[in-house]
Amino acid sequence: LGAFLPFDNGWMLHADMGWLYAQPDGADGLWLWNETHDWLWTNPESFRYLYSANTSEWLYFLKQQDGRVHFYNYATGSVE
Repeated sequence: LGAFLPFDNGWMLHADMGWLYAQPDGADGLWLWNETHDWLWTNPESFRYLYSANTSEWLYFLKQQDGRVHFYNYATGSVE
């Protein structure tokens, strides 16, 4: 998942994605919440690809720029 700083309360500060609330899925995956995309799922093998529970679409994490996290949305073919 890259560089991040976890906290005991479930929050983490990710070097590229900013503040995320993380919850394990009970297997090898992780649910991540952020205020822009709500709940996103990923695992160590697929990171940079995240599944959006809100839209049922796959996103690809591109970068953070100007304080905003950017994803490529495969369903719409656009950068969000």
